[in-house]
Order: sequence, then structure tokens, then C-alpha cells
Amino acid sequence: MNIPIVVFSIMAMVGVWAAYDRDSAWAKFWLVLGGIFLFFTLAQQAQDNLWIIISLLSCFGLILAAYLMFTYDWLTQPADLAIINRIGLWWIRIRPTLLLTPLQPNMAGGLIAMLIPPCIALGINVWNKRRMWTILVIFVIVFLSLSLLMTSSRSAWFALLVSLGMWLLWGISGHLANWSKQSRAMYFIVVAFIAGVIGLSYSMTHPGRLLSIANTIPGAASAESRFEIFRNTLKLISDFPITGGGLHAFSGLYSQYLLIIPFFIFDYAHNLYLDVAVEQGLLGLLGILSIHIGSIWLILAHLRNHDYAQIPHNPLVIALFASLIVMAVHGFFDDPLYGGRGTPLLFVIPGLVMATTQPYQDEYRDHALVKGDNKIKRPYHIKWLPIAIAVITIIVAFFIFRNTLLSAWYANLGAVAMARVELVGWPTGQWEDETNVPKLATAERLFNQSMTYEADNRTAQNRLGLIALLNRDFTTAISHLESAYQVDNNHRGVIKNLGYSYTWAGQFDKADKMLVNIPESQQEMSVYIWWWDTQGRSDLSSNAQIMVSRLERDQ
Repeated sequence: MNIPIVVFSIMAMVGVWAAYDRDSAWAKFWLVLGGIFLFFTLAQQAQDNLWIIISLLSCFGLILAAYLMFTYDWLTQPADLAIINRIGLWWIRIRPTLLLTPLQPNMAGGLIAMLIPPCIALGINVWNKRRMWTILVIFVIVFLSLSLLMTSSRSAWFALLVSLGMWLLWGISGHLANWSKQSRAMYFIVVAFIAGVIGLSYSMTHPGRLLSIANTIPGAASAESRFEIFRNTLKLISDFPITGGGLHAFSGLYSQYLLIIPFFIFDYAHNLYLDVAVEQGLLGLLGILSIHIGSIWLILAHLRNHDYAQIPHNPLVIALFASLIVMAVHGFFDDPLYGGRGTPLLFVIPGLVMATTQPYQDEYRDHALVKGDNKIKRPYHIKWLPIAIAVITIIVAFFIFRNTLLSAWYANLGAVAMARVELVGWPTGQWEDETNVPKLATAERLFNQSMTYEADNRTAQNRLGLIALLNRDFTTAISHLESAYQVDNNHRGVIKNLGYSYTWAGQFDKADKMLVNIPESQQEMSVYIWWWDTQGRSDLSSNAQIMVSRLERDQ
């Protein structure tokens, strides 16, 4: 997994370059670099050190859970579930008061859920060896589980249940293997693959039903709002596919170009993979996906090639697999490992997977080579073939899609340049005026260059419309934004800016159709009545008043 880690590291450095706030980007870069350093440190650990490391990891989980329980305030930030909130309020009354910054419960829940499987493996290990630490480990597991419950993080609960279900499936596979001549790993891999395909197919073909099911779970109905963030974030990714928008840049980019507000709303996309794609581009996303998939593949290959009963760390192998499942599943609903304080732990589990499986993979390969097994020799000698195929594919794709790629490249560079101008000192809490237009000359040139290769590039058309809107050239703004809308009529930023452009141009019927589904438009238009007056534009203030009346009627 060295190549994916290198790719991820390079894109993190590119993310520092692309960021509109370099100080915040550097701060996050060092956290990412710490996670990468931890990966290599763990991956090179000897087998004899593994249970010591798992013990330390369990202690960290205990500290994390204790910090949550002694700092979180269920009074000012109630839990989604009433019964959990009542328990939390009772606990507040009897616990000591610590004046520390509390953890965000979904963040804490994801990290705790990821650490529970290794703790269970540690408990199995000390139980089998009849050590006196068994009771202490059981206490840690119970405390972690109770803390996870108190987070009321349904996504973390679901991720842990899925991972423990996979662990149960492994146990069932052992019984099936005893009744037949097939291997335990074969049953496990086949059944897990079928279940994964069915689940993925269902989620893709019935997204609305999945939202309904998610909202029937006790607690706040957040599935639709989370889905809306995901959909908007995909639009943001398409603006920065090559370089990413920059480390720790999500909050400003999302508010400025999707919500069109000068205020902080979301710090991250609530999805690990979308967050990486926004900040480090598609190559960064490919890097972390390769690391996760490669870790799962290592474990499955390890189980397939070895007699599970003869593996010294057999409970740990399945526990790490369960933790990877937690990371993957919870990563689709929240992001404690990249969007919050857990970034140094981003590659802890993959590093432990390398340490646990690689010596046995090397032993299996060497043993097969001694026996002259051609099935092992062939992939060993052509290990660079996938890289060569990837390089050739990229070269061929470049010549086939040359114009599209060059257009995306210049639009990406223009979007980076524009963000560096517009998001200085963000959030400002103030709407922009025309003073920034001269500073956007470089971005404007790059967008125009993008359109020489592909005239319907949505990013270029949208951003040129925004520049024209800042310059109060509403006719040009409408022309560009209408072109962007024809390419993507679901882009929230395009819809809102086009509606506002229609309003300032006096095309109220068209504006009405655009803004009727933008919840904040009526309130913002009310503020614009005052704001345009302060700018000496009483005509535009009158237009805002007309739109307020129309939106009151429609909404």
C-alpha cells in the first residue's frame, strides 16, 4: 500500500497549495502527515508487539470515552433519543465538572465504534491465556459500549452492528466449513460479497426508500438533510477535480459557492470520501479508497491462504477487519477521521493490518517459491504490471478526452484562484461588492481559457457569471448562469445566483421560478432592500421589495 499512501501524501501537499487559508491548511497537513507517519510506524511493528499496541489503543479508547462522558453537556446539546438524554441529564448531576471543550458526539461515536473490535480481540486473547487482566479488559469494552450508546450516534451504532455482523458471519462460516470440505474463508468471502452486492444494488436502486428507513430510526430525521449535503458536495468536487479545493477548505467553499452565504454553516461534508475528494481532488480520493480496499484485500487473502486456527493473532485479524468495516460504513455518514480531531488516526487500522498480515503473506509467498508454485511466481514477477496498465490508460484517456480534461484543468485553476480572492478572511459576514472584480482578472482569464476547449464547462460558466454579477453586469451574468443551468439544473449555487440575477434585471417571473425553492431567499431579499439602498441603488432595492412580496405569496 506504499503507492496509495504516497499519492495521498502528494495530494495533501497540493491541498496546501490550493487552500484559500494557508495557515489552516498547514495545520491540517501536519495532522495528515502524523497519520501517515503512524501508519508506517505500525506497519513495521514486530508480531510480538501487536498485543501491546492493541492494549495501548484500548487505553486510548478508554480515555476518549471518559473525556466524552465527563465533558459532554446533554442539557445544552440534547441527544436525539429522549431516554439517552434523560440518562445524560442524570449523569451531569452526579459527575465532577471539568471545564474542557466537549467532543462532538458523532465524531466521538465513530472513533469509539472503530476501537471496540480490537478491544474485543484483546479480551478474547487475555481470556484464552487466563490472565488476570480479563476483568479490566471487559470493563473497558463495557465502558466503551456505554459511551457509544450515550453519543446517540445512529450512524456509529449502525457501522458497529454491521462490523459485528461480519464477525458473526465469520463464526457461522467456521461451522459451515466443519460440515463440508470447503474452506471457512471461502464461505465467508462468498457470503460477504453477495451481501455487499445486494446492499449496494438496493441502495442505488431505492435511494428514496433508504431515506425513509433511516428517518424511521428513533431520533432526529437527519437523513434527507445529510443527503442534501452529499448531493451539493458532489457539485463542489466537480469544481476542483484535479487539485482539490485545499485542506480545511470545505466550510468556505460550501458556504460561498453552494449556499451563497458569507457565514459558517458546515465544517465538513459528513462523509469521509467526499471530504477527501473536495480537499485533495480525485487522486486523493483514489489514494484513500485504495488504502481501505487494499487493507480489506490483505485480510481476505490472509484468511484464504492460512489455516485460521494456526494464526497466532487470529482474533485480531477478524477484529481489524471489523474495524475497517466500521471505518467504511461510518465514513459514508460522518467523518471523524478526516473532518475532525481524529485525523492522526486515519491510517491506524490499515497500519495494524499491514503489521498483522504482511509477515504471513511474505512467508506464504516464499514457501510457494521454494516449492516452485507458478501461481505465486507470476504475480510476484509482474507486480509493476497494474501500474504500467494504469499509466497507459491515463495516456490514452488524455488523447481521447483531451479537450474535456484541459477544460477541467483550467476551470479548476480558475476556481482555486477565485477562492483565494473571495475567501480571504472568511467568514466575513458581509456580502461582496464590486471591489474584488479587478483581483479576479487571473481567474476570469483561466475560465475563458477553459471555455476555448469546452464551451459548456459548468464551472467556468458559473464562475464567469459570478464575476459578472459582482461587476453588476446582470445581462452577462444571466447569459453565463443560464448556460451553466442548462448543463446542470440541480446545482443549488447556480439556481440561486441565476434567480438573484433575474431579480436585479427585473425579470421577476423567471426569478420566482428559481427562488421559490430556496428557503432563505425571502429573508435575504428583505435584507437586500436595505443593502441596495446603502449602495445608492434604489432601483435594485425596489426590485428586492417586489421579490419579497412574490416570495411571501409563493412560499
